[in-house]
Amino acid sequence: MSDPHVVALHYRLETGPQLVFADREPLECETEGFTVRLADGQLRLELKDHFPTTEAAQAEVETFLRSWAIATALHDGTAGISFVFERAEIIDRAPPALGDGAGSWAARGGATARGAAPTQFSPARYPDPPAKFTASPDVVVMWDHYQRYKEGREPLAVMAQCCLKNIEWSAGGKRARRAAAGQYAIDVEVLRHLARLTSVVGDAQTGPTAFLGGFRPHSPAEVAWIEAVVRLLIQRAGEWAADRQTKWAQITMEDLPNL
Repeated sequence: MSDPHVVALHYRLETGPQLVFADREPLECETEGFTVRLADGQLRLELKDHFPTTEAAQAEVETFLRSWAIATALHDGTAGISFVFERAEIIDRAPPALGDGAGSWAARGGATARGAAPTQFSPARYPDPPAKFTASPDVVVMWDHYQRYKEGREPLAVMAQCCLKNIEWSAGGKRARRAAAGQYAIDVEVLRHLARLTSVVGDAQTGPTAFLGGFRPHSPAEVAWIEAVVRLLIQRAGEWAADRQTKWAQITMEDLPNL
């Protein structure tokens, strides 16, 4: 093939056994780089620019798919979705003379852009790709920490502290809590309370830290509050990455569960 061109990429939608999208209306939309069609659990992304290899085309859509999966999980409060690469449509823009060979072929593979573990949920339609949410490197780091915590592989306090430090560093460095509050439109008291709650309370599961000479586990209300804050931090970081000009509504203590 003398001038290969990737026309489209095909992915399979995966949700796990408890999340079903059977007989849903097709979802169609368009981005700057490709057109999107999701129907019968099959996703086709038709590329607008020229990509000579499957790998280059996949790199173009990776952030879009990851943003879609993470935003769906954050919005629904469930595990969400994942997309498994199946094949690429490739043509030869300078085909050989008739009879010398085929002018197109399909590449197959198993690269995955994943969401999280499934839960019982039956939405009425396919989830829309996020309009203003980008899975930036900061978002991916925080989401990975959160997923490890949900899977029992990382203590609650460690996960939350890592996410807090991540947005502080992204806003200006080690002592950038107030800068992070301003950048991401979060009441600084939310960040301060998160820091306090995850540095003075804990146990073997949530992260052992000294508290009045001993340890105590987080209460169920504290666990719910910390999880809610972390999800909002990830959501806001993705919103900010997608649109740094919008004046986002400030996240305050009133937006969080009662302690």
